Amino acid sequence: MNSFVVTVKFIVYPDKIDELIPMMIKNAKESLLEDGCSVFDVSKSDNTIFLYEVYKSEQSFKEHLETRHFKEFDKDTKSMIKDKIVETFFMLGK
Repeated sequence: MNSFVVTVKFIVYPDKIDELIPMMIKNAKESLLEDGCSVFDVSKSDNTIFLYEVYKSEQSFKEHLETRHFKEFDKDTKSMIKDKIVETFFMLGK
């Protein structure tokens, strides 16, 4: 089974970026404690935050979306985010 890759590009309201960053990093650390998540990188450029996530499977990602920490993060940050672009991929060659 190939790993499942998720990328997320958040366009953040400029006055919310400093508030969002620690919440994003906390969510990433908690996600890495999940059995199905092996990579959860957070990057920033101006008012954009980019996530690169790797899960054991698509099912592992679906389970991630049901975790308490993700649901709380999503609810608490919704008003800070102007736009969000999510893309998914299956990793080749592993």
